Amino acid sequence: MLSQTETNRAITLNLTTLLRSGRKVISDYQDLINQKSANKSFTAEKVIAETLNNYEESTGHPLPDVDKHSEEGMMLKAELDAITEVINNVQPLINNPKLGFKGFLPAIFAYRVAQSFNKKVNNLAYLKLTAPQEQVILPSNMPDSWENQVIKKKFQSPTWEKGGFITEVATLNGRKAFRLMIPEYYDASCLHACHGVSKEITDSTGKKIQSSKWDLGGAVSAAIYLK
Repeated sequence: MLSQTETNRAITLNLTTLLRSGRKVISDYQDLINQKSANKSFTAEKVIAETLNNYEESTGHPLPDVDKHSEEGMMLKAELDAITEVINNVQPLINNPKLGFKGFLPAIFAYRVAQSFNKKVNNLAYLKLTAPQEQVILPSNMPDSWENQVIKKKFQSPTWEKGGFITEVATLNGRKAFRLMIPEYYDASCLHACHGVSKEITDSTGKKIQSSKWDLGGAVSAAIYLK
């Protein structure tokens, strides 16, 4: 039988992996999203199905089918419902035939899903997309004190090994919580869609941006509040 710490670790890993799996779908479909056409069939059902496929490819097993009345089941359902909500709400934008670049980037998707999830779980758990302070655009994505220390002392350390993550019992919003944070690194789709790869390149909005100083693109932070 798993200890409570092992259970919390498994749940927060599932939450972060599910968010990353969904974000990959949005990254993979940027060309379709930005087409000037309607009725693309890029529906919530399609995104959920591909998110679950990505999750299984990443972990080697399907998303756990747990009792939806348990805390773990409720949290996983809340995240899937949040993905559905975000994709349903963005349908008019995605299917606007007069608009090319839609601005519905993977980071925007992840931010909105995390915000929706946090509301749905009613202070039971926490999910957030963040990044090094110098890279954050949205104030609500700014790392808190614990996240900032993990980024600077762990993820940006030359001795940090990619593929790892951090877990710790630490304060969150004035409460004791089991916290997990996993780093995110730039890949080809990130560099193509959102971030600069040379000093003269522009992003998808046409704004000139500098080449990335870091291959650390950000981090996904999750927590379960302790009773």
